[in-house]
Amino acid sequence: MNTVVGATVLMAVLVVVLTLSTGTSQAVPDISDISDFKSSSVNDMESTQDTDQENTDENTDEETENGDSQGSIQEYETIGGGSPYIQKVESEGGQTFCSSSSGDIVVQEGSLTGLKDALSMAGQDDVVYIPGDMTIDMEFNTQLQVPEGVTVASNRGCNGAEGALITTDMKQEDDWVGADEIILSDNTRITGLRLEGPYGESDFFEFKDDYTNGIEAGGASNVEIDNVEVYGYPNGIHGGDLHVHHSHIHHNSEEGLGYGISSPKTGSLIEYNYMDYNRHHVAGSGDSDVGYIFRYNVIGSHGMIHSLDMHPPGGDTIRIHHNTIKFQGNANVRIRGIPENIAEIHHNWFYNDISPCTGEGHCAINQREVSEFTNLDFYENHYGTSEPACGIGAPREGCPPP
Repeated sequence: MNTVVGATVLMAVLVVVLTLSTGTSQAVPDISDISDFKSSSVNDMESTQDTDQENTDENTDEETENGDSQGSIQEYETIGGGSPYIQKVESEGGQTFCSSSSGDIVVQEGSLTGLKDALSMAGQDDVVYIPGDMTIDMEFNTQLQVPEGVTVASNRGCNGAEGALITTDMKQEDDWVGADEIILSDNTRITGLRLEGPYGESDFFEFKDDYTNGIEAGGASNVEIDNVEVYGYPNGIHGGDLHVHHSHIHHNSEEGLGYGISSPKTGSLIEYNYMDYNRHHVAGSGDSDVGYIFRYNVIGSHGMIHSLDMHPPGGDTIRIHHNTIKFQGNANVRIRGIPENIAEIHHNWFYNDISPCTGEGHCAINQREVSEFTNLDFYENHYGTSEPACGIGAPREGCPPP
């Protein structure tokens, strides 16, 4: 009897403690630390609303409820990939690549020859697995072609693993005629790898007439790139019908180029990435078939020039929403022309507090070559370093995706 009473009292105390703890507000995170902003895939939110803007224009009456569940990996934690992303995929019953048994073909030696042999044997739906302790040096004038329908995988984030490293010190100025390190075919996937270009983690470097791409997908459709780290290239990822998510893309920073991701085809989806130290994190050629959806990403505070770009004449369809962009040294979004369809920019948290403008300017949202905004809508954004309501910016602690 005394045992039952004691248990009842203990349960009551626990209920009170839990009630108090769940009502405690969380500190505002610092997005200079990638670990403070992490996440996963949600339904797209496309809208055509066109409203006037003030310095802060979010609707605080529609704050998102905190739907985070205690003890599980939250969406914001998986931004940039790595261990939290792997844990969340596993918890949801998804496929991960954490051991050699994950692959249909396993690279047997840590050399370029071993990887080339594995790719030459791979066919539709095969997984080529590179053990996480391998470092593969690209040799002079060498390119890797990933066959149609093939996945190339390693174990980034599995029990803290960094993932296999593919690296090169070859530059186009060294007469390397390739200018592409890995070339993707239709229906391919790259996951769990690290790719290091010839410039490593150089903050910014002068124009060297080097057009090397870490990953080339220009002629490919239905390409998935996830949970990778890509750095040290003039161009990190180029072209194609892309889905790039949960990756860390940084230090692709050659003057005049320096693109984390360049010229994705209209409809390409770029989400849940952490990006920093790129000259442009995403750049578009401006052609009529170029555009992208950029959502739930965090951009750090380091840059050379505007963060998100579209060259003239202005591309096709650009949708930029629910991102947090910390860089304040220039424009965050710059559309250098008139999109054929629309550029729609909403529910972003811009640390840059300068209101949108046309012509020249370092405002948060900038449209060049026009005197008034044309085929460009913006609404429900927040400008400045003060934390906005939930539902504005990338997912963060206490604020899951909408």
